[in-house]
Amino acid sequence: MAEEPLSGPEIKKIISKSRKKPVNFAFNPGKDDADGYLLLHLKKAPKILGKQAKSEGEGGKAAFGTFETEGKVIKLDCELSIPALSKKLKKYLKTQKISMAPVVLGEEDLEAALAEHNTGEDAFEDEYAEEDGGEEDGGDKPDAAKIGARVKEMVTAFKSLSEPDRSKLAKPVETIVGAFKAGKLQQVDAAIGKVMSAILAAQSRDSSPTQEDSHSDRAALEAQLKELAGRVKQLGDPQKTQFAKAVQTLAAALKAGELGKLPAGLAKLQQALDKAAPKQEPDGEEADANQTKYMQLFNEMDPQVQAALRDNRFPDEQSRKDFLKVWEWGNNNAADAIYDKAVAALERAKGLLDTALASEGAEYAADVPTDVKPFAVSRLKWQRTRSTMQSELKKLQAAIRSVCDGDPELQTVADSVGELDSYLSRLDERLSDKLDEVVNAEPGNAREDRKTEARSLLKEYQSELSTEFFQAVDGGNGFTNVAIASTAAAALFEIESTLK
Repeated sequence: MAEEPLSGPEIKKIISKSRKKPVNFAFNPGKDDADGYLLLHLKKAPKILGKQAKSEGEGGKAAFGTFETEGKVIKLDCELSIPALSKKLKKYLKTQKISMAPVVLGEEDLEAALAEHNTGEDAFEDEYAEEDGGEEDGGDKPDAAKIGARVKEMVTAFKSLSEPDRSKLAKPVETIVGAFKAGKLQQVDAAIGKVMSAILAAQSRDSSPTQEDSHSDRAALEAQLKELAGRVKQLGDPQKTQFAKAVQTLAAALKAGELGKLPAGLAKLQQALDKAAPKQEPDGEEADANQTKYMQLFNEMDPQVQAALRDNRFPDEQSRKDFLKVWEWGNNNAADAIYDKAVAALERAKGLLDTALASEGAEYAADVPTDVKPFAVSRLKWQRTRSTMQSELKKLQAAIRSVCDGDPELQTVADSVGELDSYLSRLDERLSDKLDEVVNAEPGNAREDRKTEARSLLKEYQSELSTEFFQAVDGGNGFTNVAIASTAAAALFEIESTLK
């Protein structure tokens, strides 16, 4: 059976209910402000309401989802939104003599709306609660003793405020106290949390912390924001997009030094995340064991890995690539604190490494004539150098991810670490190919021409090492010490000596 669109008093009654629990809605804005087609229902699915609103309303589109009301703000959690939804719904509500401020979660700044609309003296009054059936809501009644204790706590906190906050919050506090005395416990239970949040925010503004305390508070708030941002990152869309905007808003407040806005905003974000995706705590002992095992494996293997790459102990190029792929994948997982996968990868890499170390090593230069053997050795040296540089770059990228991942202000840095590969691509395999041509060229002019071409490539590479990236990367990158530029410079110096 189709629902009838609501108007005036009926809308007000449902808004009153939405202060206690989410209500399903669908809205077709029509062609004019007064033509809106609004469906509200406590049980019928939003999608069903949306189909009806789209087919029967005068506009071509309809939004649907759920909403809750906090003070004067209607928080719309849309399954499907439409452009300018909050503005169109606000205009329609005004035609029904309802003055509220709709906000689309994930699209608009909820904290700004709450700050703007919920500071008035009547912001938390619910004048329609009594005509909506008072305490007869079909649920469990709040405990009078517990509510009384909360009211007493609220009044005590309110008395500690200074002006102008005390005057602004006097009316909401009086309303709650009056409702409690009248036995309207559900009304008090629904509103007192909002008033307490406003009082706590005012207390935060009133306080004058020392600079040391301020730094401590900022660090704690920043750590909490990072933790929540990490949880948001694990979500799938559309939740990830919605929550990411809230993280960005809080990060902007933190950056601007508006610390008073953070506690309430972080609490709301955590509450919403707990509802959308309860935090899954890993088994502490298991997580610690995996981390310890990874560190043991890495510390044991890393010197052997560097030696195997330096001495070219892999039987062929493919076996070297196969090993590096597994080794780097494991270390990248460790940088993301996924230690179970990191351990599995390093254990697999250890088998490949043991095979390489047990071999006699590759003898690429074994069959070349004595007069060109130095060039063959130089060719192998450049190949090994490029492998070492790649390994060192991966180490740097893992360190960057470890520091920046999950930090809203640094996430773009973490997301762009792959771009660092482009710097090494300029120190490419052309030198190896050219040295191979030197080895295979006929003695005389042909070989000297190839050597001249190789020296030209050397100058190009050495010029690249003088650029800003390579000048700073080894010890001045700000994350970890690596040997990228120094490894390349040493190898090019030796090869240059061979080509003279």
